[in-house]
Amino acid sequence: MPYQYLALGLYGMILLYVVLIKQYRMCLPVILCGMARSLCWVYLIYAGRYPQRVTMSIFIMETFLLLAIWKVAAYKRSGKQMVHTALCTIAVLLF
Repeated sequence: MPYQYLALGLYGMILLYVVLIKQYRMCLPVILCGMARSLCWVYLIYAGRYPQRVTMSIFIMETFLLLAIWKVAAYKRSGKQMVHTALCTIAVLLF
């Protein structure tokens, strides 16, 4: 699935970005997101149910969550206020 490669590429890009800007604290959300992803997939495979509508939703939410983490890392680097970023992250998680 091409979406899986997109998600894995985002993980790699974000981890590389965090290491290059030396904000190692931002590795924790990325690692936790990866653990949540693994847990979801283990459950789906164990249950034997992974239809297209479920897998696409997981990939879309994971992509938006990773983009929100990347935005938080970029804002922390620039020193701007985190209110806008926090609201964007909450909006992504709710929808």
